[in-house]
Amino acid sequence: MLCSVTDIGRGSFNRVIGVDLFDPTPSGTTVSSIVRPWFIRSSKLPAGRYVLRIPIKQWQSWPEHEIAIHRYIEAYTAIPAPRFAFSDLTDQNEIGSVYMIQSRVPGNNIVNSFKELNFDQTMSLASQIGAHMHDLGLFHDSEHYLAHLDLEPRNMMYEVVDEKTVKLTGFIDWDSAVFAPRFMHCKTPQWLWAWDRLTVEHERDALDEPYVYESIAIKKAFDEAAGASFCHYAYSHDYRVARRLFQLAINPAMVTRAKQEAYLLMYRWNMLHPDHEVYMTEMEIRSARFSDLAEV
Repeated sequence: MLCSVTDIGRGSFNRVIGVDLFDPTPSGTTVSSIVRPWFIRSSKLPAGRYVLRIPIKQWQSWPEHEIAIHRYIEAYTAIPAPRFAFSDLTDQNEIGSVYMIQSRVPGNNIVNSFKELNFDQTMSLASQIGAHMHDLGLFHDSEHYLAHLDLEPRNMMYEVVDEKTVKLTGFIDWDSAVFAPRFMHCKTPQWLWAWDRLTVEHERDALDEPYVYESIAIKKAFDEAAGASFCHYAYSHDYRVARRLFQLAINPAMVTRAKQEAYLLMYRWNMLHPDHEVYMTEMEIRSARFSDLAEV
């Protein structure tokens, strides 16, 4: 068994390497890109396309968590995502590091080619993303369930089918996924109808009511596929505040600016819900009232 290796890039936590396993030498493949993969001896992987994920910083990695998430997705959902193939959770190997191997999701990364899609293809994509977000939310409200927490265009893959259709091939990079209350899953992919907004990932900059016909139609296609319950959690200001508070609460590195944002969010939450007020010290209240951060 031989393999062709390509460097895909680096994310926030992992270096990602493409690995194509094959028996015969493919025509047109350069000798320098073909190696005898050291991990085949222990993994016994069949021929196919994979990605090798190596943590950039060992102390930041939690591969057991991501492996469990991928096994859950495969066992209990129809969500398109990489399939877990093999891992070594020790550093007693040829690269001296923990690593994980997953199936490679085919297609193009949305963040690199979204503007190449025409209106009909974007409508197709919006409907599919909405449908999958709806599927992830099919749990009782009182239960915790799977939330990706980084479901941005850089973590979505697609293939063009024809002039009017695309196929959403998978959601990748589940490092940040958690089981959380339902509202945590319901952040809208506002970039579908507002791609050119510079801070499109932040909900405080959400364009809830687009005014261009094409954008209105795309948002409608997503909302209809995602469902009324999803939209309730998605567009409510209360739940937007709650989502951001939750993310700050689970962030292990609360830098000064993040703390200021947390104070501002708690202050705004107390203004919205005085009956469920969160205790704040005088210093925290002053920090929130005189913060230079934009409103959430």
